[in-house]
Amino acid sequence: MPETPQDPRVELGRRLADLRQKHGLTVRGLAAACELDESNLRVIEKGEGNPRLVTVLKVAGVLEANLGKLFEG
Repeated sequence: MPETPQDPRVELGRRLADLRQKHGLTVRGLAAACELDESNLRVIEKGEGNPRLVTVLKVAGVLEANLGKLFEG
């Protein structure tokens, strides 16, 4: 039986959380660096909600992440 594709929001959240941890940042620290509300970042990392592109760009910029790689399957 083929594997069901993961929800892209969940994949994005997991990738962002992994990058944040690799950079040694807490959710609070990353949120402050991105000028985001900490609860908003937690929702994104859990794969809930639909983050705005500008929000993803801010987070990716702080984490020095390639935006395309964040969305690769």
